[in-house]
Amino acid sequence: MKKFLFLAVMLCCSLWGFAQKTDVLMATLQHGDQVKVYYGQDAFKVAYEAAADSGDVITLSAGTFSTPSYVKKSLTVVGAGFETDADKGIYPTILSSYFHFQPGDYVNEDGEMVKEGISINGSRLEGLCIPGVVIYGTRSAENIQLVKCKLTGPLSLAAIVNNLTVRQCLLMSGITWSNYDIGTNILFINSVLNGSISYSNSQSTLFFKNCIMQYVPGNSYTYENCILGGAPGNGSAVRNCILLKNGEGTYIGGENWANKQYAGIFTEEMTDLKWTEGKTYELKYPDTYIGTDGKQVGLYGGTYPYNPTPSTPQITRCEIDNATATDGTIKVKITVEAQTED
Repeated sequence: MKKFLFLAVMLCCSLWGFAQKTDVLMATLQHGDQVKVYYGQDAFKVAYEAAADSGDVITLSAGTFSTPSYVKKSLTVVGAGFETDADKGIYPTILSSYFHFQPGDYVNEDGEMVKEGISINGSRLEGLCIPGVVIYGTRSAENIQLVKCKLTGPLSLAAIVNNLTVRQCLLMSGITWSNYDIGTNILFINSVLNGSISYSNSQSTLFFKNCIMQYVPGNSYTYENCILGGAPGNGSAVRNCILLKNGEGTYIGGENWANKQYAGIFTEEMTDLKWTEGKTYELKYPDTYIGTDGKQVGLYGGTYPYNPTPSTPQITRCEIDNATATDGTIKVKITVEAQTED
């Protein structure tokens, strides 16, 4: 019976995103078919130390967690989201300090130090509220994803970064590069970008799709189905975008709506595109502003309409009988909710 109970509890723990407020801070570490559970404010740090160098998944409950000083492994870290709605019992997963990605060193069989031999490539963060994210490294960092996260501070790229995806996120501060490194295939999708983009190399390839942008960089990048509060740099590819109070300039592309006024675009009153609590960016006439894919421009169009709910299953109810049936089985009733579409 104890074994059945243990397995049932492990099942609940492995799935539970704990969007509900709880007095117990919990991190689950999944390594293959093995699941370990850690508790307390340092649970994330302990789970990280126990994780393998690549491939493991750490799931955090709602609440505030201490952050590892540096993340030197390729991991998936999933929280309960960044929204708070006390009426619905929804609470966020908050990291107490910056999330620092940095490839790890290790000593090989010959006793030699292998610099940055442990890769951060393939890392994924989802459903977290983070003070900021920094990506370090002397080698290129590849295939990192930020999904449905809120960054209250900057996204800092202190490495050559390729194939970075920022999707359905709120970026409250700016994006900065160090040393003007060239980044390729940097994708911002269905996200709100409040701050400026600084020190980005003009040779980098940045693509913005279905984004809301308060400030727009002066370099020539690609914008599709976006709503822009500033003028893109000359030579940019700008397609099916709403440009507020700005002329079209010298752009490649077309079918844009230039010199528009806020009052004619959104259902809510606003004078800028800066995100504030409660702002939705819903279009007043979504059938008028159609993107390159035949869907509305802005956050709610495209392949990934904006929705901050994490896509991982979250148990909203878990009932476990305290006794086994006559056939030796134990009754477990689990109610799971999940965002079925990304």
